[in-house]
Amino acid sequence: VVRHSADILNNLSALRRDFELRVDKNVIAPLLRMVDDTRADIEKERRALKKAMSDMREARDQLERATTQLNQLTNLNGNGTIMTGMDGSFSSLDTGLNGWAQSDAISAANNRCTQAQSVLDEKERDLMASKDKLLSSLYSFIGQESNHVTLLVDFFRAQEAYLEESLQTVRRAIPELVAVIGECASFLFSIFAVDLFSSIRRRFGNLFLRTGLKIVLILPSMYLLSLSHFQN
Repeated sequence: VVRHSADILNNLSALRRDFELRVDKNVIAPLLRMVDDTRADIEKERRALKKAMSDMREARDQLERATTQLNQLTNLNGNGTIMTGMDGSFSSLDTGLNGWAQSDAISAANNRCTQAQSVLDEKERDLMASKDKLLSSLYSFIGQESNHVTLLVDFFRAQEAYLEESLQTVRRAIPELVAVIGECASFLFSIFAVDLFSSIRRRFGNLFLRTGLKIVLILPSMYLLSLSHFQN
């Protein structure tokens, strides 16, 4: 009976192993490849977007500094000599500023503003392009939803087949196991002419009462008696 039960459990284990291998090959592996490939694209575009945002902020700061310098020059127009400090700011002296020097300084500051504005415009275009690429990758991932769902359906179908086959295996095994148990009972009855419990009680009941022995100590004797009868 134990050997037959072990065979049944081995069959069920084999079905489970085959099911897991099929799911890993036909469902898990394709799903992981799909997710990993799309995730790599999304992470790449996210890093590019982060860099584009940083570059745009830096360009905006440069434009603000250039505009501040231009405003300082404009405010100091006619008030004195304009001196450029170490930090790029301007100050005036009371001695006055020649017209040509003033015009040259304002023109240079204006050029810096124009250049900074041009850089900012370029960085803003780069930022918008990075956003579009990231959205495209996200939409691409969403667009594969039907493939994801198909793989999940394949998983449930494989599970259905596995459970059905396991159920059929158990249904076939139960009558077989009952038959094996019946054969064992018939064999014991053919030896003792009664069921095992009644035979033990009839043959060894007095011994139990006198010595307090338990049935586990009597079973070896029963086994030898059965073996002897079978050999005869």
